[in-house]
Amino acid sequence: MQHKKIERLMLFAEVANALSFTKAADKLDISRGYLSTQIKQLEKELGYSLMIRSTRSIRLTPQGERVAAGMESVAQTLVEIERSAGYENQSLEDDSYYRANAVYSRCVTGLMSAI
Repeated sequence: MQHKKIERLMLFAEVANALSFTKAADKLDISRGYLSTQIKQLEKELGYSLMIRSTRSIRLTPQGERVAAGMESVAQTLVEIERSAGYENQSLEDDSYYRANAVYSRCVTGLMSAI
């Protein structure tokens, strides 16, 4: 399912940013085991390794670097979408909320197909 892949990519972005499963799991308030399992599943879905793990450190592979950079762009795009749509000032019943979600969905789908 596409939404699970997006979730896994977002989890990977946190690990890539922290270069630590423990720090990322703590920040996300999830277990390290769950996080590790999700990253392994993402790597399986993508067909390549995103990181090189050792007992004490994590290094991103070249593919992992590209995916992490792409996810940083996704995060910046989402912030821009929220600002332009006035998301933080809108109620759930407001039409602009749904338009922003539609734009977000199209944006993420396009970015996902590029990965």
